[in-house]
Amino acid sequence: MIYLIQGEQEFIRSQRLAEIKARLGPSEMADLNTIELDGARTSLGEIRDVADVIPFLSERRLVIVYGFLRRLIGQGKGEKAAGDPESDALLDYLDHVPEATDLVFVEEKDLPRRHPLVRHLRKLEKEGKARIYECKAPSPRELPRWVQRRAQEKGASITPPAAAALANAIGQDLRLIDVELDKLITYVAGDRAIELADVETMVAYAQTGTIFNLTDAIAEGRARDAFTLLHRLRESGAAPPYLLTMIHRQFRILLQVSELVRAGYPHDQIASRLRLHEFVVDRAIRQARFWQVSDILAAFQLILQTDFAIKTGRLDPDAAIDLLILDLLRRARPSRRAHRPVSSITASPRPL
Repeated sequence: MIYLIQGEQEFIRSQRLAEIKARLGPSEMADLNTIELDGARTSLGEIRDVADVIPFLSERRLVIVYGFLRRLIGQGKGEKAAGDPESDALLDYLDHVPEATDLVFVEEKDLPRRHPLVRHLRKLEKEGKARIYECKAPSPRELPRWVQRRAQEKGASITPPAAAALANAIGQDLRLIDVELDKLITYVAGDRAIELADVETMVAYAQTGTIFNLTDAIAEGRARDAFTLLHRLRESGAAPPYLLTMIHRQFRILLQVSELVRAGYPHDQIASRLRLHEFVVDRAIRQARFWQVSDILAAFQLILQTDFAIKTGRLDPDAAIDLLILDLLRRARPSRRAHRPVSSITASPRPL
Protein backbone atom coordinates (compact mmCIF):
# COMPACT_ATOMS: atom_id res chain seq x y z
CA MET A 1 0.00 0.00 0.00
CA ILE A 2 1.17 3.52 -0.81
CA TYR A 3 0.30 6.44 1.47
CA LEU A 4 0.57 10.17 0.97
CA ILE A 5 0.25 12.15 4.21
CA GLN A 6 0.24 15.84 3.37
CA GLY A 7 -0.76 19.12 4.97
CA GLU A 8 0.45 21.78 7.39
CA GLN A 9 -1.19 20.33 10.52
CA GLU A 10 1.71 18.52 12.15
CA PHE A 11 -0.39 16.85 14.85
CA ILE A 12 -2.73 15.21 12.35
CA ARG A 13 0.23 14.10 10.23
CA SER A 14 1.81 12.42 13.25
CA GLN A 15 -1.49 10.77 14.18
CA ARG A 16 -1.97 9.32 10.69
CA LEU A 17 1.58 8.04 10.73
CA ALA A 18 1.07 6.48 14.17
CA GLU A 19 -2.03 4.69 12.89
CA ILE A 20 -0.07 3.18 10.01
CA LYS A 21 2.78 2.12 12.31
CA ALA A 22 0.32 0.47 14.70
CA ARG A 23 -0.83 -1.89 11.94
CA LEU A 24 2.59 -3.53 11.92
CA GLY A 25 1.88 -5.16 15.24
CA PRO A 26 4.05 -5.28 18.39
CA SER A 27 6.62 -2.50 18.53
CA GLU A 28 9.54 -4.95 18.83
CA MET A 29 8.95 -6.43 15.38
CA ALA A 30 7.60 -3.20 13.92
CA ASP A 31 10.88 -1.41 14.70
CA LEU A 32 12.83 -4.10 12.86
CA ASN A 33 10.70 -3.57 9.77
CA THR A 34 10.49 0.22 9.74
CA ILE A 35 12.84 2.44 7.76
CA GLU A 36 12.66 6.26 7.81
CA LEU A 37 14.38 8.32 5.10
CA ASP A 38 15.06 12.03 4.72
CA GLY A 39 13.76 12.89 1.26
CA ALA A 40 16.10 15.87 0.99
CA ARG A 41 19.08 13.51 0.83
CA THR A 42 17.50 10.35 -0.58
CA SER A 43 17.40 9.15 -4.18
CA LEU A 44 14.67 7.10 -5.79
CA GLY A 45 17.17 4.26 -6.08
CA GLU A 46 17.67 4.21 -2.32
CA ILE A 47 13.92 4.21 -1.75
CA ARG A 48 13.52 1.25 -4.09
CA ASP A 49 16.36 -0.63 -2.42
CA VAL A 50 14.78 -0.49 1.04
CA ALA A 51 11.18 -0.87 -0.15
CA ASP A 52 11.98 -4.05 -2.09
CA VAL A 53 13.45 -5.84 0.93
CA ILE A 54 11.37 -8.73 2.23
CA PRO A 55 9.89 -8.16 5.74
CA PHE A 56 11.84 -9.79 8.59
CA LEU A 57 9.70 -12.21 10.63
CA SER A 58 6.65 -10.11 9.82
CA GLU A 59 3.98 -9.83 7.16
CA ARG A 60 4.70 -6.19 6.32
CA ARG A 61 7.52 -3.70 5.96
CA LEU A 62 7.14 0.06 6.47
CA VAL A 63 9.18 2.66 4.58
CA ILE A 64 8.59 6.32 5.50
CA VAL A 65 10.04 9.07 3.31
CA TYR A 66 9.88 12.71 4.47
CA GLY A 67 9.77 15.55 1.95
CA PHE A 68 10.81 13.54 -1.11
CA LEU A 69 7.86 14.34 -3.37
CA ARG A 70 8.03 18.10 -2.72
CA ARG A 71 11.73 18.06 -3.60
CA LEU A 72 11.06 15.96 -6.68
CA ILE A 73 8.17 18.09 -7.91
CA GLY A 74 9.85 21.39 -7.11
CA GLN A 75 8.97 24.47 -5.09
CA GLY A 76 6.35 26.82 -6.54
CA LYS A 77 7.58 28.38 -9.75
CA GLY A 78 9.55 26.16 -12.03
CA GLU A 79 7.86 22.97 -10.88
CA LYS A 80 9.09 19.96 -12.76
CA ALA A 81 6.59 18.97 -15.38
CA ALA A 82 5.64 15.57 -16.75
CA GLY A 83 8.51 13.99 -18.60
CA ASP A 84 11.10 14.62 -15.90
CA PRO A 85 13.17 11.39 -15.81
CA GLU A 86 13.10 10.94 -12.04
CA SER A 87 9.38 11.70 -11.82
CA ASP A 88 8.68 9.25 -14.63
CA ALA A 89 10.77 6.61 -12.89
CA LEU A 90 8.78 7.11 -9.67
CA LEU A 91 5.49 6.93 -11.57
CA ASP A 92 6.57 3.57 -12.91
CA TYR A 93 7.75 2.29 -9.54
CA LEU A 94 4.49 3.21 -7.81
CA ASP A 95 2.84 0.50 -9.91
CA HIS A 96 5.39 -2.07 -8.77
CA VAL A 97 5.75 -1.47 -5.01
CA PRO A 98 5.81 -4.91 -3.33
CA GLU A 99 2.50 -5.91 -1.78
CA ALA A 100 4.22 -6.53 1.57
CA THR A 101 5.59 -2.96 1.70
CA ASP A 102 3.78 0.08 3.01
CA LEU A 103 5.47 3.04 1.32
CA VAL A 104 4.59 6.33 3.06
CA PHE A 105 5.37 9.78 1.68
CA VAL A 106 5.05 12.56 4.29
CA GLU A 107 4.84 16.16 3.07
CA GLU A 108 4.49 19.28 5.23
CA LYS A 109 2.56 21.13 2.51
CA ASP A 110 -0.04 20.05 0.00
CA LEU A 111 1.34 18.98 -3.36
CA PRO A 112 -0.01 20.48 -6.61
CA ARG A 113 -3.21 18.60 -7.37
CA ARG A 114 -2.62 18.61 -11.12
CA HIS A 115 0.89 17.23 -11.06
CA PRO A 116 1.12 13.80 -12.76
CA LEU A 117 2.45 12.18 -9.57
CA VAL A 118 -0.50 13.39 -7.51
CA ARG A 119 -3.00 12.45 -10.20
CA HIS A 120 -1.44 8.98 -10.42
CA LEU A 121 -1.68 8.54 -6.66
CA ARG A 122 -5.36 9.49 -6.80
CA LYS A 123 -5.86 6.93 -9.54
CA LEU A 124 -4.21 4.27 -7.38
CA GLU A 125 -6.40 5.36 -4.47
CA LYS A 126 -9.52 4.65 -6.52
CA GLU A 127 -8.08 1.20 -7.26
CA GLY A 128 -7.51 0.55 -3.55
CA LYS A 129 -3.71 0.59 -3.90
CA ALA A 130 -3.04 3.97 -2.26
CA ARG A 131 -4.44 6.27 0.40
CA ILE A 132 -4.11 10.06 0.55
CA TYR A 133 -4.54 11.84 3.89
CA GLU A 134 -5.20 15.60 3.86
CA CYS A 135 -3.94 16.96 7.18
CA LYS A 136 -5.74 20.23 7.74
CA ALA A 137 -6.79 21.78 11.02
CA PRO A 138 -10.55 21.88 11.66
CA SER A 139 -12.14 25.27 11.24
CA PRO A 140 -12.96 27.26 14.40
CA ARG A 141 -16.60 26.20 14.00
CA GLU A 142 -15.63 22.52 13.70
CA LEU A 143 -13.01 22.54 16.46
CA PRO A 144 -15.30 21.78 19.45
CA ARG A 145 -16.59 18.68 17.65
CA TRP A 146 -13.00 17.64 16.96
CA VAL A 147 -12.28 17.96 20.68
CA GLN A 148 -15.23 15.70 21.48
CA ARG A 149 -14.16 13.10 18.92
CA ARG A 150 -10.59 13.17 20.22
CA ALA A 151 -11.84 12.61 23.77
CA GLN A 152 -13.89 9.63 22.56
CA GLU A 153 -10.81 8.18 20.86
CA LYS A 154 -9.10 8.31 24.25
CA GLY A 155 -11.99 6.46 25.88
CA ALA A 156 -13.39 9.55 27.60
CA SER A 157 -16.17 12.06 27.05
CA ILE A 158 -16.43 15.82 27.29
CA THR A 159 -19.57 17.92 27.38
CA PRO A 160 -20.22 20.35 24.48
CA PRO A 161 -19.73 23.46 26.69
CA ALA A 162 -16.43 22.07 28.00
CA ALA A 163 -15.27 21.19 24.47
CA ALA A 164 -16.16 24.69 23.26
CA ALA A 165 -14.30 26.28 26.19
CA LEU A 166 -11.19 24.19 25.54
CA ALA A 167 -11.29 25.00 21.82
CA ASN A 168 -11.80 28.68 22.52
CA ALA A 169 -9.02 28.81 25.10
CA ILE A 170 -6.33 27.10 23.01
CA GLY A 171 -7.35 27.66 19.39
CA GLN A 172 -6.08 25.42 16.59
CA ASP A 173 -3.00 24.09 18.35
CA LEU A 174 -4.22 20.48 18.21
CA ARG A 175 -1.19 19.04 19.97
CA LEU A 176 -1.70 21.36 22.95
CA ILE A 177 -5.41 20.49 23.02
CA ASP A 178 -4.42 16.82 23.09
CA VAL A 179 -2.07 17.40 26.03
CA GLU A 180 -4.74 19.30 27.95
CA LEU A 181 -7.28 16.55 27.23
CA ASP A 182 -4.91 14.00 28.79
CA LYS A 183 -4.65 16.21 31.88
CA LEU A 184 -8.42 16.55 32.11
CA ILE A 185 -8.99 12.81 31.65
CA THR A 186 -6.57 12.13 34.48
CA TYR A 187 -8.28 14.78 36.61
CA VAL A 188 -11.77 13.23 36.30
CA ALA A 189 -10.23 9.73 36.61
CA GLY A 190 -12.62 8.32 34.04
CA ASP A 191 -15.52 8.53 36.51
CA ARG A 192 -17.56 11.04 34.52
CA ALA A 193 -17.58 13.34 31.53
CA ILE A 194 -15.24 16.33 31.50
CA GLU A 195 -17.30 19.41 32.33
CA LEU A 196 -16.88 23.15 31.88
CA ALA A 197 -15.81 23.62 35.50
CA ASP A 198 -13.01 21.08 34.98
CA VAL A 199 -11.66 23.03 32.01
CA GLU A 200 -11.79 26.29 33.94
CA THR A 201 -9.98 24.67 36.87
CA MET A 202 -7.29 22.69 35.05
CA VAL A 203 -6.56 24.61 31.85
CA ALA A 204 -4.69 27.84 32.40
CA TYR A 205 -5.63 29.07 28.93
CA ALA A 206 -9.31 28.84 29.87
CA GLN A 207 -8.82 31.85 32.13
CA THR A 208 -9.09 33.85 28.91
CA GLY A 209 -12.75 32.84 28.83
CA THR A 210 -13.22 34.11 32.37
CA ILE A 211 -11.56 37.36 31.32
CA PHE A 212 -14.18 37.60 28.57
CA ASN A 213 -16.90 37.14 31.18
CA LEU A 214 -15.22 39.83 33.27
CA THR A 215 -15.17 42.32 30.40
CA ASP A 216 -18.77 41.33 29.63
CA ALA A 217 -19.74 42.23 33.17
CA ILE A 218 -17.78 45.50 32.99
CA ALA A 219 -19.34 46.47 29.65
CA GLU A 220 -22.83 45.75 30.95
CA GLY A 221 -22.28 47.55 34.24
CA ARG A 222 -22.66 44.40 36.37
CA ALA A 223 -20.33 45.38 39.21
CA ARG A 224 -21.22 42.44 41.47
CA ASP A 225 -20.52 39.91 38.69
CA ALA A 226 -17.33 41.71 37.69
CA PHE A 227 -15.81 41.48 41.16
CA THR A 228 -17.03 37.89 41.63
CA LEU A 229 -15.20 36.91 38.43
CA LEU A 230 -12.14 38.90 39.49
CA HIS A 231 -12.10 36.99 42.78
CA ARG A 232 -12.40 33.68 40.90
CA LEU A 233 -9.44 34.57 38.72
CA ARG A 234 -7.36 35.45 41.74
CA GLU A 235 -8.28 32.18 43.42
CA SER A 236 -7.09 30.30 40.32
CA GLY A 237 -3.68 31.95 40.71
CA ALA A 238 -3.97 34.80 38.21
CA ALA A 239 -1.42 37.45 39.23
CA PRO A 240 -2.09 41.19 38.76
CA PRO A 241 0.32 41.53 35.79
CA TYR A 242 -1.46 38.68 34.04
CA LEU A 243 -4.89 40.18 34.75
CA LEU A 244 -3.77 43.55 33.45
CA THR A 245 -2.31 42.00 30.29
CA MET A 246 -5.47 40.01 29.58
CA ILE A 247 -7.78 42.97 30.22
CA HIS A 248 -5.66 45.02 27.81
CA ARG A 249 -5.85 42.20 25.25
CA GLN A 250 -9.64 42.07 25.48
CA PHE A 251 -10.01 45.80 24.94
CA ARG A 252 -7.60 45.59 21.99
CA ILE A 253 -9.77 42.86 20.47
CA LEU A 254 -12.84 44.97 21.17
CA LEU A 255 -11.32 47.93 19.31
CA GLN A 256 -10.19 45.83 16.34
CA VAL A 257 -13.52 44.06 15.97
CA SER A 258 -15.44 47.34 16.27
CA GLU A 259 -13.39 48.93 13.51
CA LEU A 260 -13.78 45.96 11.18
CA VAL A 261 -17.54 45.76 11.76
CA ARG A 262 -17.80 49.45 10.96
CA ALA A 263 -15.73 48.88 7.81
CA GLY A 264 -18.28 46.33 6.63
CA TYR A 265 -16.33 43.10 7.11
CA PRO A 266 -18.54 40.03 7.59
CA HIS A 267 -18.22 37.90 10.69
CA ASP A 268 -16.13 35.11 9.18
CA GLN A 269 -13.65 37.54 7.59
CA ILE A 270 -13.18 39.32 10.92
CA ALA A 271 -12.31 36.00 12.56
CA SER A 272 -9.89 35.14 9.74
CA ARG A 273 -8.30 38.59 9.57
CA LEU A 274 -7.67 38.80 13.31
CA ARG A 275 -6.93 35.07 13.64
CA LEU A 276 -9.53 34.70 16.35
CA HIS A 277 -12.00 31.96 17.13
CA GLU A 278 -15.51 32.83 15.90
CA PHE A 279 -16.72 32.54 19.50
CA VAL A 280 -14.32 35.35 20.46
CA VAL A 281 -15.56 37.53 17.59
CA ASP A 282 -19.20 36.90 18.54
CA ARG A 283 -18.63 38.08 22.08
CA ALA A 284 -16.55 41.08 21.01
CA ILE A 285 -19.30 42.20 18.62
CA ARG A 286 -21.83 41.94 21.44
CA GLN A 287 -19.57 43.87 23.82
CA ALA A 288 -18.94 46.57 21.23
CA ARG A 289 -22.58 47.63 21.48
CA PHE A 290 -21.81 49.09 24.90
CA TRP A 291 -18.70 51.07 23.99
CA GLN A 292 -17.72 54.05 21.90
CA VAL A 293 -14.23 53.96 20.45
CA SER A 294 -13.35 57.07 22.51
CA ASP A 295 -14.23 55.12 25.66
CA ILE A 296 -12.14 52.12 24.57
CA LEU A 297 -9.19 54.44 24.02
CA ALA A 298 -9.81 55.95 27.45
CA ALA A 299 -9.78 52.40 28.85
CA PHE A 300 -6.32 51.91 27.33
CA GLN A 301 -5.17 55.04 29.17
CA LEU A 302 -6.57 53.72 32.45
CA ILE A 303 -4.77 50.40 31.90
CA LEU A 304 -1.52 52.26 31.21
CA GLN A 305 -1.92 54.32 34.39
CA THR A 306 -2.62 51.16 36.40
CA ASP A 307 0.48 49.48 34.98
CA PHE A 308 2.58 52.51 35.95
CA ALA A 309 1.13 52.61 39.47
CA ILE A 310 1.93 48.92 40.02
CA LYS A 311 5.45 49.07 38.61
CA THR A 312 6.40 52.19 40.57
CA GLY A 313 4.91 50.86 43.80
CA ARG A 314 2.43 53.70 44.12
CA LEU A 315 -0.41 51.22 44.60
CA ASP A 316 -0.73 47.68 45.90
CA PRO A 317 -1.16 45.48 42.76
CA ASP A 318 -4.50 43.97 43.85
CA ALA A 319 -5.84 47.37 44.90
CA ALA A 320 -4.73 48.84 41.58
CA ILE A 321 -6.68 46.18 39.67
CA ASP A 322 -9.75 46.79 41.85
CA LEU A 323 -9.61 50.54 41.11
CA LEU A 324 -9.15 49.83 37.40
CA ILE A 325 -12.28 47.65 37.35
CA LEU A 326 -14.24 50.41 39.12
CA ASP A 327 -13.05 53.01 36.60
CA LEU A 328 -13.91 50.76 33.66
CA LEU A 329 -17.38 50.11 35.11
CA ARG A 330 -17.95 53.87 35.21
CA ARG A 331 -16.84 54.14 31.58
CA ALA A 332 -19.20 51.41 30.36
CA ARG A 333 -22.49 53.23 31.14
CA PRO A 334 -24.63 50.45 29.60
CA SER A 335 -27.94 52.28 29.98
CA ARG A 336 -26.71 54.89 27.49
CA ARG A 337 -25.25 52.39 25.02
CA ALA A 338 -27.38 49.26 25.09
CA HIS A 339 -29.49 50.46 22.17
CA ARG A 340 -26.59 51.56 19.93
CA PRO A 341 -25.92 49.30 16.91
CA VAL A 342 -22.31 48.28 16.31
CA SER A 343 -22.26 49.92 12.89
CA SER A 344 -22.63 53.36 14.48
CA ILE A 345 -19.28 53.13 16.28
CA THR A 346 -16.90 55.85 15.17
CA ALA A 347 -13.65 54.51 13.74
CA SER A 348 -10.38 55.14 15.53
CA PRO A 349 -7.55 56.77 13.61
CA ARG A 350 -5.17 54.21 15.09
CA PRO A 351 -4.14 51.35 12.78
CA LEU A 352 -5.02 47.73 13.62
